[in-house]
Amino acid sequence: MNFMKELIEKLLQGDITHEELQILREALNKSRNLRNFEGYLQREFDLNLALLDINLESAFSRLKLKTGKRDFKSRRRHLSPYLKYAAALLFFVALGLTLRLFLWQAEANERLVPKNESVLLELHDGRIDTIDVNQSKSMKSQNGILVARQEKDRITYENSDTKELSFNTIRVPYGKRFSVNLSDGTEVFLNSGSSLKYPVSFLDTGQRSVFVKGEAYFDVAPDASRPFIVRTDLTEVKVLGTRFNVSAYEEDDFIDVALVEGAVNLRPLSGAKKNTLTPMNPGQLARFGKLTGEISLVDVNTNLYTMWMQNRLVFRNQTFDDILRKLERHYNVDFENHNEKLGREEFNATFYRVGVDSVLNYFNKAHEIDFKIMNNKVIID
Repeated sequence: MNFMKELIEKLLQGDITHEELQILREALNKSRNLRNFEGYLQREFDLNLALLDINLESAFSRLKLKTGKRDFKSRRRHLSPYLKYAAALLFFVALGLTLRLFLWQAEANERLVPKNESVLLELHDGRIDTIDVNQSKSMKSQNGILVARQEKDRITYENSDTKELSFNTIRVPYGKRFSVNLSDGTEVFLNSGSSLKYPVSFLDTGQRSVFVKGEAYFDVAPDASRPFIVRTDLTEVKVLGTRFNVSAYEEDDFIDVALVEGAVNLRPLSGAKKNTLTPMNPGQLARFGKLTGEISLVDVNTNLYTMWMQNRLVFRNQTFDDILRKLERHYNVDFENHNEKLGREEFNATFYRVGVDSVLNYFNKAHEIDFKIMNNKVIID
């Protein structure tokens, strides 16, 4: 199924080759693959595919003609809606057309224009450097020594002997993402509206400590003699070498740590569990409540907490207000919700590499939620 998932993602991105498309067509002839495919589409894409304003029965019929397989069907008497969506997708890709979601038309004639702000690098001496994510450059010290290299939306630091720590801070605005390769080889991926304070070069001994606000995914370079510490305003995560995601936005009522691989200890810096270590295993989510000071630990699908790195928005049982808050960060647009009851309702949705207009279109069509745009702000009454 992993190979099929890869082909589906290529299909939706428009990167699938003719040979891969044929493999996917053949795979869909097998009832077992059809069931797996149906489940995958239902979990990941069903809510987005509902946006496609197409005649699915007709599209599926045209797909059979296109593939030359009139008996292209499952053992079931009727195809499920999700498989019909998949068939329609295959048909349009086979014709070489671009899949696009219909753009939502606002009540007002204004067009929503996301704000475009720059990634900022605050150097240890207080200077501010604006990062152009479309360019690449070398970054040197005042003595002319190479410190790091910027390759578009990534900075990679050199490992150098140092006797004293000096910290830089990268600030990522709403609407952008950025990554930093630290001097020890640790990779950090920063989500929209996040910041990371880190040493230009770690010392040879002692802890490797960084400070994060917002959301970041860490792939920590192993080093048993130098534990890696991730600090937020209220928590601390201690690791030796592992992969995990930290979400610590100031406006949220909680701090989440999702462990993908390895082992970590979560330690609150305040509240009822102050300084109490909570061990975590892979596949677990630890949530620290800012108001209660308590930590809950549950088993989760950690992919749901890391898909933002693939530019995918995933909402599972989240309130509309929480969704709007994440949309603000992802697209750097402003929302104003006047409907308190709607704000408390929970929704499920997945959006993959689509613009904010397409997201609004989905909620308008699928849930009859009306929007209007005023002064470049989305208003919900």
